[in-house]
Amino acid sequence: MTIIRHHLSSRWIATYALACLAAVLSCGGASVYGAEAIVAMPSQRHEGLRNEITAALDRPAASDAITTEADKADSVKADAVKPDAGGAIQKTSAEQPVAPAATEHPLAPVLRYALEIHGNIAEKVHDYRCRLVKRERVQGTLQTYQMMDVKLRHPAQDADGRAVPMAVYLKFLAPQKIVDREVVWVQGHNYGNLFATNGGAGALKTFTLILPPDSPKANEGTNYPISEIGILNLAERLIRDGLLHVRLDTRRECQVRTVDGAKVNGRLCKFIEVKFPEPRPGIKFHLAQIFIDQEQKLPVRYAAYGWPTTAGGEPKLLEEFTYVDIKPNVGLTDRDFDEKNPAYKFYVPDGK
Repeated sequence: MTIIRHHLSSRWIATYALACLAAVLSCGGASVYGAEAIVAMPSQRHEGLRNEITAALDRPAASDAITTEADKADSVKADAVKPDAGGAIQKTSAEQPVAPAATEHPLAPVLRYALEIHGNIAEKVHDYRCRLVKRERVQGTLQTYQMMDVKLRHPAQDADGRAVPMAVYLKFLAPQKIVDREVVWVQGHNYGNLFATNGGAGALKTFTLILPPDSPKANEGTNYPISEIGILNLAERLIRDGLLHVRLDTRRECQVRTVDGAKVNGRLCKFIEVKFPEPRPGIKFHLAQIFIDQEQKLPVRYAAYGWPTTAGGEPKLLEEFTYVDIKPNVGLTDRDFDEKNPAYKFYVPDGK
């Protein structure tokens, strides 16, 4: 192992130097940990979303056709996350159609509720640990399940008013070919690049790459960069998708239903299903299913399905994300997101 380490040293230094040079050229020489690298604080993002929702729902409707509730014959799809998800998703009989006001789009109550959930995270959740189980369809191919332990810190300001950047650490538990892979990313640190080990078996499992988070290599097998991971980003993505579909669904074909008392990993959740019966230009999905932990007020599962490819066929899974064992506000520090942390296996070149 010592021989391998020495063999990689010069290659690593070259890789790191090129990554730094590329980052400097792309960001105009921005500081490694400067305020310009920090995105808006969660509270600022929340206020922006509030304004967007208000503007969208106050806009006159393009159609007077109103769908007031979902088709009663449709069953709630609340399938179990089976591969190592640590718990099943159960459905209950407490099904309730969402009935918007006569002048509103059917998604209006969902958007307001999603904004409430986003605000709860933005105000009360500073950091958390959890386990994420996910599967995505990438370029038409449904990927295998991935499971990882997550540490995440939201951007904030410290007691002295200094910006504290978003930070993420991941350790993969499945699939086997990348087990023990570690990824760490701190916004604005290392010129915005992430560190990632190979994982899996073999002598090179701790071989570490330094990559821009939006690069093709960093995003193999996923549609989202690491900067978009987490429950705050999920809540924001649901809101933005909702706003998009309010604008596109001029026929008001959207159908919405809710279920109280559904379960994810044994925890009681509010289940929300959004359905578009027919494919229309710009509409992203046939079904979207959202689970909100009723005690913590956090989004814990999202799944989206495309339209069946054959008459009477099953909807096609597009993506699913399930967050379990969420432990908020555990007091994560910079050490939790330090590539030099001795508890981690990143290979960092001398002098870094």
